[in-house]
Amino acid sequence: MHFSALVNCDGKVMTAANLVFAGRPGHAALYPRLSEELVGKSLSHETFARLAEMAPDLVEVGTDLRATGEFRRELVRAAIVNLDEHMTGVAQ
Repeated sequence: MHFSALVNCDGKVMTAANLVFAGRPGHAALYPRLSEELVGKSLSHETFARLAEMAPDLVEVGTDLRATGEFRRELVRAAIVNLDEHMTGVAQ
């Protein structure tokens, strides 16, 4: 799974976010609620930890059988943890 994040910040507050997940070229999955959860929040480990906790509940898998729903939810959670480490410098 490929994960891309575009996050705009004003100081230590995130003003915009776009999180995109893709399993193969041309098949990207947008989870707008994940992105919305970052907007207006502080750029902190706590913010990303909370989002990683919420991520499995916000991921929609529908009828896509390329990966089991539970596996995909865990991949998304892991991507958020990785984004946390990259953005805050706090290792997990």
